[in-house]
Amino acid sequence: MSKELTELTMEEMLNECIRVRAEYRQETLDKLDRLLSAIRKGRPAPTQNDEALWVLHEDGRTVKYLKSR
Repeated sequence: MSKELTELTMEEMLNECIRVRAEYRQETLDKLDRLLSAIRKGRPAPTQNDEALWVLHEDGRTVKYLKSR
């Protein structure tokens, strides 16, 4: 994002959320599929599922949380 969060309009925030969601949708679905398959088979969760979590907050912010190593 080129602007500070407080300077973004609602339309700009929505556009950013749509861009991020589309960009990471397939990756997120693949990770979820691997996680659910592992759980169903009684295996530990794949380690790559722990790397990042994208969260859309109520105020419109999309934040990427990284696992600390």
